[in-house]
Amino acid sequence: MKKILGLDLGTNSIGWALIEDGKRIVDIGVRIFPEGVNRDKLGTEVSKNAERRIKRAARRLYYRRRMRKTRLANSLMLLGMFPKIENLEVELQKIVLPKELCDFFSINPYACRAKAYRGEKLTPTELGRVFYQFSQRRGYKGNLQSEDSEESVIYSGKPEEDKIGINEMEQKAKEFGTIGNYLASLNPHEQRLRNRYTTRSMYIDEFNVIWKNQETFYPETLTESLKKEIGDA
Repeated sequence: MKKILGLDLGTNSIGWALIEDGKRIVDIGVRIFPEGVNRDKLGTEVSKNAERRIKRAARRLYYRRRMRKTRLANSLMLLGMFPKIENLEVELQKIVLPKELCDFFSINPYACRAKAYRGEKLTPTELGRVFYQFSQRRGYKGNLQSEDSEESVIYSGKPEEDKIGINEMEQKAKEFGTIGNYLASLNPHEQRLRNRYTTRSMYIDEFNVIWKNQETFYPETLTESLKKEIGDA
């Protein structure tokens, strides 16, 4: 008694049939299985792991940002530039912050950045507030994807959404000396201080200017080794 198994292999299914003596069908069926990918609204294939991978990357980014800011805050705390808080990492995650942190974050960092640019002396707390904001607003690092990056949205901005591009911010940085000095000149009730694309180099340049101006007031504190430590953070 001769039996033959026939298979029909498709992308989403396997059809089969078992035939006996070349005449009688013993059994027949099909097994349909889901695609190995999802599809978006346009029908484009998207990996099933894509969403999980994106969320995992976001968690890593959030964790690294939190660790960077906590590390910087601890360094500033030793220098008297940040409120002395026990369990700082825990306190920073709370919805209601301790009064010391509320007072610290109520300091206008843009006014302090403009003051430092003009060469005026900042208090240790004001200087710490500036450095802490730099750890929050670090700007875009690196080149964009292609040679025509100058024409990309991040460089040209989105006028319809009131987003200012890097090209305009670079001009303002040259005109005012630093982007901090420029932002301090704006009225926040008339123009948004956020929604502006910036580069990492803009913040590095301003950091160097502020450090140079303030180290004349704090020569024993603002050392080269500390500059590297805070700059890395």
